[in-house]
This record gives sequence, structure tokens and C-alpha cells, in this order.
Amino acid sequence: MELQDWKKKFAPDILERGESYFHNGAVHLLEWEDEQIHAVVSGERDYNVHISVIKGVASHMLCDCPFARKGNYCKHMAAVLFAAFDDGCYEVEKYIFTRKRFMDNVIPVLLAYGRPDDAINLACKVFADASEVGLVYWDRSFSSLYEDCEKHWRAIWPHLSQSQRSIMFEWLFARYSRWDASKKTIESFLFGNSSQEPAFLEPEFLHRELELLDTEIQNSGTREADLNRLVKLRLDTMKRIPIEQAEIARYTEQYYRVRSIREQLIDSNFAEAKIEREQAKDAA
Repeated sequence: MELQDWKKKFAPDILERGESYFHNGAVHLLEWEDEQIHAVVSGERDYNVHISVIKGVASHMLCDCPFARKGNYCKHMAAVLFAAFDDGCYEVEKYIFTRKRFMDNVIPVLLAYGRPDDAINLACKVFADASEVGLVYWDRSFSSLYEDCEKHWRAIWPHLSQSQRSIMFEWLFARYSRWDASKKTIESFLFGNSSQEPAFLEPEFLHRELELLDTEIQNSGTREADLNRLVKLRLDTMKRIPIEQAEIARYTEQYYRVRSIREQLIDSNFAEAKIEREQAKDAA
């Protein structure tokens, strides 16, 4: 669909305000599903917009704002169309949706037929292809596809043999050094996050992770946020391996200047003080 086709539906002032909303980041949760575009646009409040796209033509548009309820094409609709069609965003959303749906439909079937190797290969292939496409568009929408891949990785994980897990680890290990939007998902799977445990808990993998983090820390340079995150990941990984407390203490002393280390030490001191108070109370 040519941009001017849908723009002709809007009064010039409405179109201008819609474009301003789009450029100011007012369009959220934009999703493409079959021939429907759904999004939320922030204005005086959040407005829900639904647009049907039939053969590339915006044929039916709805918004729950007062202006649209009177039968008008509103600035919120225009903002969503700018978001959907500018810079290939429409194609990006279509790309993301079709791959999510494909994985959701195929991977459970592969697992049901005892083919976890094919399931993990599929999820990894989608992830790798998406990271390449994502480099072209550098679109935040791709993060939802990466997260969906991780969801499938975790569902497949219990079905993999040790040798298959080793292959997966080497694949993730090689890709982690890439600086793109997919890195966060790989990091979550390797090292865990606030809601998920790390996938790899065997010492052989954890020691390799320490080596990987050491390289990343060396390459982080003066980027404080990166150093803060990586040093914390390394400390957390060390605690999962039978490492002498003295070595952990040396590491925390080495990186005491890093905020995440200081925060962990403060939390640990508070926890120890609380235990001591409770023990003293019980003894009394």
C-alpha cells in the first residue's frame, strides 16, 4: 500500500497531529495479526486502535477516542498508520508475527514426536535469522521475538541430551560476543535473570561462562553500565561453583569500585546482621 493512499483519508491537520504523535513515541504495543493492526496510542489517556488491512489497503479503522466514535478518522489512527508503514515497520511486524506463530504451532508437535533436536534447531534458526534482520531495522519490536525464542528454548531444554546441550552452549557462546539487540536474550538464558534460573548449571559450563565474562569485562572499557552488569553476572556465577570463599572475597575486593558489588556486600551485611539479631533474640 502506498503511503499517500491512506493519508488521503485524513484531514491535513489531523494527519499532521498523528505524525507528531508517532514521532513523539505515543504509539505502543503495536501488533500485526493476520490482516489486523492493533495498537495503543497515548494521548489524554490511552486509546485502543484497530485497523483492518486488506491487500495492503487500510479498509476499516476503529478508535475509542470521542472524535473517532463520531465517525471521524482521528489522529490516533493516523499515528498507528505512520508507525505501521514508515520505514518498513509493517513488514517487520508481519515478519515477527509469522515466525512466532510458526514456532508456537510446530515446536510442540516436534516435542510430542520425540524430536527435541529438530525443535531446538528450529528455534535457533528463527533466532539467528531474526538477529540478522534486526540489524537492518534495529527495531525494538524484535525483542519480543527473541524473548519468544527463549521461551521455546526453555520448553525444549528438559528434552535435550547432554551432548545436545553442549552443542547449544557452544552456539550461544559464539553468538554472545555479538553486540546487537539479541544479546540480552542470550545473556538471560546463559546466566538467568530475576525470574528465571540459568539453563546451564553444570560446573563444566559454569567455568566456561567465567571465561566468557572475563573476556566481556576486559572489552567493556569505560562503559560503566556494562561493567556493572557483567561483574555482577560473574560474581553470581562464581557462587554457583564450589569456589573457595577466599577467592570470592578477592574478587569482590578487586571490583569494589563497581556499584553492583557494593550493593551485594551491603545486602549480605544486612542479612548477616539480621540473622545475628534473631539468634541473639532466640538465645535470650
